[in-house]
Amino acid sequence: MLYHILNISMKMSSFLAGISMLFELIFLDSGQGFFIGMAFFVLALILLGIGYKKAPQKDGFS
Repeated sequence: MLYHILNISMKMSSFLAGISMLFELIFLDSGQGFFIGMAFFVLALILLGIGYKKAPQKDGFS
């Protein structure tokens, strides 16, 4: 069960990081696109951290 939580959060963080890069490329000349892209990137890092924190210790995750 916890492995599935880790897997889903890893996929979501990759997806959100991709969205942040798209926002930064589309709105390259405006500062607003940069801040929206960075918000998605920070959300992706938070999801990645939650996934690693909830990972079972017996599977080799630290």
